[in-house]
Amino acid sequence: PFGFGGLDDIFRAMQGGNVDPTNGQQVPPTQPMGPNNGGPNRPQNGGQGGNSLLGQYGINLTQLAKDGKVDPVIGRDNEIQRVIEILNRRTKNNPVLIGEAGVGKTAVVEGLAQEIVSGNVPSKLQNKQIIRLDVVSLVQGTGIRGQFEQRMQQLIKEVQDNPDIIL
Repeated sequence: PFGFGGLDDIFRAMQGGNVDPTNGQQVPPTQPMGPNNGGPNRPQNGGQGGNSLLGQYGINLTQLAKDGKVDPVIGRDNEIQRVIEILNRRTKNNPVLIGEAGVGKTAVVEGLAQEIVSGNVPSKLQNKQIIRLDVVSLVQGTGIRGQFEQRMQQLIKEVQDNPDIIL
């Protein structure tokens, strides 16, 4: 079971600090993942350019697949096709991939990006850009809860303004 005492604890944890559930005290954060710590290396401007939040905090998986920087996905054809089917629906077209770490959620999304680049998707999904949001970076530097909410609202607006983005 994983839980927090309240919204303040959740916000602190998202900022990079962890909260000890036994006493509610903040403990030092672990080192965040990044290009030097085993995490992803974000392309310049996330492939979106400009001052957009998607450019600052997003990783364009479609562009990475186009550039050949995504490893081939093996054994996930059924899952990738299922995600394509869901995205191609007229309504209720929001797939959610959940599971323990290491089960292949990211591989399915990377496989989808490769399918889009190769053109093996329905016309509705062609030219879509899959953006992976780096939530840790998005939360960093938001000392006040309102700043995080403001960033999220701006991010939502950017995604709504660009119908070719799959977040």
